[in-house]
Amino acid sequence: MPRLSFTTILVDNMDIALEFYVKVLGFEIIKQDHHYPEFVLLQQDTHPIALHQVKDLTPTESRVILGIEVDNLEYWLSELSKQNVNMVHKTPQNFFGGLFAGIYDPTGNMLELIQWDKEVWEKYNVK
Repeated sequence: MPRLSFTTILVDNMDIALEFYVKVLGFEIIKQDHHYPEFVLLQQDTHPIALHQVKDLTPTESRVILGIEVDNLEYWLSELSKQNVNMVHKTPQNFFGGLFAGIYDPTGNMLELIQWDKEVWEKYNVK
C-alpha cells in the first residue's frame, strides 16, 4: 500500500528558501548533492521535505507536491494507467534517490510516486 513519504516544495530561489527553512524553522539539511544543486532534502523530526528549485515559476503553479512511497513503481504505474489516471510520467524516472513518476489527482494536484533506493536513504536516516 502506498505511504506518505515526504513533501516537495517548489522554490524559485534555493538560497533564500534554505535560509528560511534551516535558520528560521530549524530544519536540518540531510541531503545536498552538487550534481543536483536544484534539490535539497531537509528533515525535522520524522517528516522530510524536499526543496526543488524551478526556474520561472508562475504565481498560479502548484508549489507543493506530496511524495508517496511505493514498493514497486512499475506495478503502480500500470494499475493507475488502467484507471485512466492523468500521468506526468508513464514510466519510472531515475533520480539520485531511486525512481519516481509524477501523476495528477482528479482535481489537478501533482503527486510523486517514489520507489526509494533503500541503501542510499538508510545512510541519511530518512524515515
